[in-house]
Amino acid sequence: MNTPLLTQLTIKNYALIDHLSLTLNNGLTTITGETGAGKSIILGALGLVLGNRFDTTVLMDHNQKCVIEAEFDLANYNLKGFFDANDLDYEQWTIIRRELTPSGKSRAFVNDTPVTLGVLQDLKLHLIDIHAQHETLQLNTAGFQYRVLDDLADTHTAVMDYQNLKKTYESTQRELEALEQSIDDERAQHDYHTFLYDELVQSKIETGTLEHLEQEQERLSHIDLIQQNLLTAHQALNADQTGLTEQLYPVKEALSRIQNYDTRYEDLFERLNTVYVELDDVSREVALILENEDFSTSDLDMINERIHHIHLLFQKHKVNSEEDLLAVQNELAEKVRLITDADEVLAAKRQELKTIENKLLSMAGTISAQRQQYIPVFEQQVTAILTNLGMKDARFKVELTKTNSFNPYGTDDLHWLFSANKGATPAPLKKVASGGELSRVMLAIKSIWAQKAQLPTIIFDEIDTGISGEVALKMADILKALAQHLQVISITHLPQIAAKGEQHYKVYKTSDEVTTTGIRLLSDEDRQREIAEMLGGKTLTPTALNHAAELLK
Repeated sequence: MNTPLLTQLTIKNYALIDHLSLTLNNGLTTITGETGAGKSIILGALGLVLGNRFDTTVLMDHNQKCVIEAEFDLANYNLKGFFDANDLDYEQWTIIRRELTPSGKSRAFVNDTPVTLGVLQDLKLHLIDIHAQHETLQLNTAGFQYRVLDDLADTHTAVMDYQNLKKTYESTQRELEALEQSIDDERAQHDYHTFLYDELVQSKIETGTLEHLEQEQERLSHIDLIQQNLLTAHQALNADQTGLTEQLYPVKEALSRIQNYDTRYEDLFERLNTVYVELDDVSREVALILENEDFSTSDLDMINERIHHIHLLFQKHKVNSEEDLLAVQNELAEKVRLITDADEVLAAKRQELKTIENKLLSMAGTISAQRQQYIPVFEQQVTAILTNLGMKDARFKVELTKTNSFNPYGTDDLHWLFSANKGATPAPLKKVASGGELSRVMLAIKSIWAQKAQLPTIIFDEIDTGISGEVALKMADILKALAQHLQVISITHLPQIAAKGEQHYKVYKTSDEVTTTGIRLLSDEDRQREIAEMLGGKTLTPTALNHAAELLK
């Protein structure tokens, strides 16, 4: 059984419950009790621990907090992705706790991690499905109807692939719309953007351009000083007899002649020789600069103008660096290119969208055909079960019509139709089915669906109202069969259903100083007595006890 199991429910200080705990197994669990004993209170508590809203009127003792805990066995149910997505610790034995204080504050926990009610409500969809006589929950929603049909028709995976591609289609659609809008906006400013782009290109700005220009500006601003000092240096290095190189030469020669007699002399020679070589090299470079350097200031005005122009561009484009200016240039280039290549770019994006659309249509067509193939089988199965449940003239139909648009499930429009009376034209379930009829339709569908899909624990709250005899036995058999695939809990007033449970709990009310609700697991002997009372009333007769024993076989 690859489904979640509700294994333990503990309720403290809720409504008429002081303290209550029940342990649940897989298969079918039945819960019975007199009207008003508090069966619905237990369901209310379960709803609270799974995210329903509350007010302080639910507190039995208004000076104490209410605590409700539900434990689930998730060993065979893949919920790790949900836990990871919500930053929760994934445990096989997961405990959900809800605390309600007298001041009206509420706290919720999953495995001791605080969570929001939204997380609880999302988690509930995976864990518990509650059905009551007048609460058919998702039965009339499109999402539920598509999910059931696709699980049964083996189109669920194909629908997921379709939905993923549909997301791509919609994002491509948005990209096309944004592109069309961008091109329309850009056309209005195309001439101006072209002017700005050309201006930047002609400025020939690169990273480091401004720094180089400012260095050249600094040099040319002091060119006379530079030339004068270079001449002074050249004279000091190269003047006849008084030049540094001329004066150092005899010293170098003197040390050269004695270097072989002592390492100290050799070291002195090598050090002086290095100085001499460096001085000679500096002398030659100074001479070359004086010979080849242009000491004219004719370029200074042009450099000043270019520096000024770059700063004006900084101001115009609201940037502070050449890198930012180059980024603006690239953006303008893209805008100019967009208009230049607009027709080609739009055509390519439209073709991309058309290709995805054609693939979506093909996938939707395949899904629809597979659904149509299964629908007659589904209709026959549901109708047959409804007949067994005492609705001999009931007809269940699935209406699948083609549309011209993509919806989350393909291009089909799906409606479940129903009629309870002979000759009546089937109409949408929500318009023609009573609460009892909806409950039986749901039971029929769940009993079929559970054979193909992982479903959460299902709780039926007195969906058997208005039936008896042979129909009650049939419903009991269906619930028993359903419980082979998932955990089923049935709150019932029918002995036929109560007798089918692997477990049988009885809800009772005590009236000492304060009226309270309790629950206990019945032994085999207690079950026989309880079912006999359900059959014949408080006064037990041999006939009722024998009948109860027969039902329990």
